[in-house]
Amino acid sequence: MHPLAVLWAGLREHAVASAMMAAIVKRVGDAPLRLHPRAATHRLMATAQEQAVLDRMRQTHPSLRGLIASSPNDEPMIRWMVYALVIMRFVDFGTDALPLFPEQPPVASTVASTSSSTSAVTLARIRLQQNVSRRFTAAAPDDVGDGERIKPRPRTRKRARTTDGKTGASQSTMTEATSSRTTAVDSEVEQMSDGDTTSAIPPAPTGQTDTTRPAHALYGLAIKRLEEGDRKGALAACHLARQIDPDEPDYAVLETWIRAVLGGTNLESCVDDLDKLLQQRPRHVPALFYRGYLRRRIGDEAGASSDLRRVLELDPTHQDALRELKRLERRAPAKRPSGLYKS
Repeated sequence: MHPLAVLWAGLREHAVASAMMAAIVKRVGDAPLRLHPRAATHRLMATAQEQAVLDRMRQTHPSLRGLIASSPNDEPMIRWMVYALVIMRFVDFGTDALPLFPEQPPVASTVASTSSSTSAVTLARIRLQQNVSRRFTAAAPDDVGDGERIKPRPRTRKRARTTDGKTGASQSTMTEATSSRTTAVDSEVEQMSDGDTTSAIPPAPTGQTDTTRPAHALYGLAIKRLEEGDRKGALAACHLARQIDPDEPDYAVLETWIRAVLGGTNLESCVDDLDKLLQQRPRHVPALFYRGYLRRRIGDEAGASSDLRRVLELDPTHQDALRELKRLERRAPAKRPSGLYKS
């Protein structure tokens, strides 16, 4: 059940017991009750009678007095509904405040055709490089410190043909602008495999084949980008690593964690992804730790405690798990982990 539905059900039963309800309803006065365009009213699981009131507010923006006058028998319900909608910031009074759990704004269909769409174009191009391992088939780059390396050559982009000279010039400019951004991941991987012995690429997983070593270089790049605060770049690199080697659990855990800290992501879906991974690898320490951390974020303290204790059983030196378990026991807020722990 969505948190908004839980809130709504609780207010339906207990709003009248609130000492704030009368004062807030009085302050609303005769102001027009406009529902915020990003208010997720469909998440409330309202009854048919409540939905009729919400629909009227969405269509005509009546005042509280007008709502009560049109349905005098429903006055108690209308009063607690208005109180609930106000404290959930579902009523738009002309401020910049967003409602709880706001709906995502619609994306314009022309975004991909403008210069401001550079980041979207970048991620789309990275998704298309599913066969990136072909570039390394002949001679894959070794891990740092393992001898001779061969630089991967970034894929060149052909200029679009057009009969209009002006149109061709503008398309060429856009291609060059986006190309400089889209080759960033390739350039970073090239630098990290070109003799830089100070690079922070972690050791490759045991048994990883030569054809998947580029995936591990991308994984190291994702960690580096994450440390630098470039979360979108980290997500792009890690996503590409998973496309090359989808069976490596460390890549899946890191991608799930980046999505969780990037913002705008449903944390419950991240927990579900880690659930599926742990069904296959129940002793994977990073997956257990980050599931425990995210479980606490969504209010599942019992599940979080179970995961953190299991982490300490498998790795008694796991400092982040020990710290979070102590913070959980004394009801202190969660603290961002210091790094990605590997099994």
